[in-house]
Amino acid sequence: MSMSRDRKKNAGRRYWPKHVAPADKMLFQTVSKLDASQWWPEERLVNLQQQRLARLLNFAKDNTDYFSEALKGFGTFTPEQLTEDFVRSLPITDKQAIQSEGSRFIARQHDPRFGRLAEFKTSGSVSKPVTITWNSYANIFTRAKLFRYHQWHGSDPKKKFSSLRLIPLEEDGTSKGIRARDWYPLIPGGESVAQTATWPIAKQMEWLQREDPNYLFTYPTNADALVRYASENGISLPQLERIDGFGEVMVEHLSSFAKDVFDCTVADKYS
Repeated sequence: MSMSRDRKKNAGRRYWPKHVAPADKMLFQTVSKLDASQWWPEERLVNLQQQRLARLLNFAKDNTDYFSEALKGFGTFTPEQLTEDFVRSLPITDKQAIQSEGSRFIARQHDPRFGRLAEFKTSGSVSKPVTITWNSYANIFTRAKLFRYHQWHGSDPKKKFSSLRLIPLEEDGTSKGIRARDWYPLIPGGESVAQTATWPIAKQMEWLQREDPNYLFTYPTNADALVRYASENGISLPQLERIDGFGEVMVEHLSSFAKDVFDCTVADKYS
């Protein structure tokens, strides 16, 4: 069987954890709820969304300086009032407000069951970076979304996952990279490797040839430069099945370009 036919055969396969570690119990529960609720009738989904949105709006209004002011005069939100027209009438919070008034978005009260707060910054690839503050419970939802992403795209948890992104460098500016296992949430097995995307494209390609991964996670502009370099220099990555773009808007021609050069697919994890 050819590589292309084998990839198509496995693309729709759906993996599910056989055993769940105690530490991953809440993650598994979240994944299971999302998996079940995606098949609910529209009315049931809308009702749940309205209930959750009412709780969120009331919490934000009562516990953050920014939304206390932005939602002043709205009173207590109820699920019944949250129709599409009503939601469209709510004030819009833009990215500039988040960038300039970040600390005013942080809740005054935190449920200790959901862990301590942590911060990270977005890449700032299309504008000024945004600082995000969240807790461990939010991280569970991020991992649950990642699990579903790999399910939707037929990722094989036993295969090799690579990423070229911004990673911490050594004090002298060099990068040792990262090597780990179990990149697929809830399903152990596969090897994961990561290296810095700040390397020149030729050096990144040499690294990819040595690692020979099945999946590549990187910025679309970086992926475009890698595919172009491979095309110009007659380089192939025989095991590469998919490029996952993240952190930037997708490059329009990347999917067809990568198909021609590497015979792989491209998925957009950013949009």
